[in-house]
Amino acid sequence: MNSFNNNQDYYRKLIVEHYSKPKNKGFKNLPNSLTYHQTSESCVDNFHIEIFIKNNIITSARFTGVGCAISTAAIDLFCILIESKTIPQVKEIINNYQAMLAEKEFNDKIIENMIAFKNVPRQRNRIKCALIGINGINKLIGSDYEKYRNGD
Repeated sequence: MNSFNNNQDYYRKLIVEHYSKPKNKGFKNLPNSLTYHQTSESCVDNFHIEIFIKNNIITSARFTGVGCAISTAAIDLFCILIESKTIPQVKEIINNYQAMLAEKEFNDKIIENMIAFKNVPRQRNRIKCALIGINGINKLIGSDYEKYRNGD
């Protein structure tokens, strides 16, 4: 992972940028979109997630709410990454991202810019921040995602 070490400043700036000016913040309120409310018991992270799936492809991924720099940047970058991806592709991204945060083997090409959160496990309490929005999306695309249609 030398490429990560060579780009640490870039990834720090990327996190700050997506925290201060998130690109996918704000719902589109599309008909038949799926929404989920995800909160943290231990901090201020509180997000509502909205995805729209058409023909097994996520065509829109958005969020509203507040959170720390890690949680906000992670959900924003993840929303960008998963748009135009199939549900199986998104599940593969989630599995690799979770593996990275668990300090297990993962494919950095699959998670793309989510590699910015590679150092999060150094502060174990921040892993929840890096996962909160992603866990919400994982629930939305799970086998029982129909129950999240238009609410939680």
